[in-house]
Amino acid sequence: MSTNTVLSPSALRRKARLDSLAAIEFPADLPVVGKREELARAIAANQVVIVCGETGSGKTTQLPKICLALGRGIHGCIGHTQPRRVAARTVAARIAFELKTELGGAVGYKIRFHDKVAPGTSIKLMTDGILLAEIHSDPLLRNYDTLIIDEAHERSLNIDFCSATSSKLCRAAPISNLSSLRPRWMRIALPRILARWR
Repeated sequence: MSTNTVLSPSALRRKARLDSLAAIEFPADLPVVGKREELARAIAANQVVIVCGETGSGKTTQLPKICLALGRGIHGCIGHTQPRRVAARTVAARIAFELKTELGGAVGYKIRFHDKVAPGTSIKLMTDGILLAEIHSDPLLRNYDTLIIDEAHERSLNIDFCSATSSKLCRAAPISNLSSLRPRWMRIALPRILARWR
């Protein structure tokens, strides 16, 4: 990131929290980690990335960390949806554990009746319904720079609405200059089976 970039107070909090983290480690035994460089290039170069892989390959826990390593999560949160509350909470706990940080700090979650998100949170796990509620009050999703729609193959109404909204946002903020200092909005979908996504 350029030193000439003026960061908002919330971006400064997120940056300070991320700077305090230990180096991001990636477990070598996960198949996604073997494709980490390729995924990082795809995320850096494209507004929408669809990642397909077997269950247990590490997509859910490693993609947010790859985004962090690319400098995302500073200008806005890395939003990460899960279709179920238990999944949002446990995935947040796992990512926080792997980043060696306390849950509710750099990594948080928001589900119905529970909010463990701080002003400096960089990775925010949430249910699809929470994201839809946020879309209602902020249609441009200004608090996010990256959105990961996990379990997109399940094709619920919530996931379809989240996907449609993120598609509109991507079209509204086209990539005209990849070196622009202003963060671009991006979406990563994680369907298990691409054929069911169509």
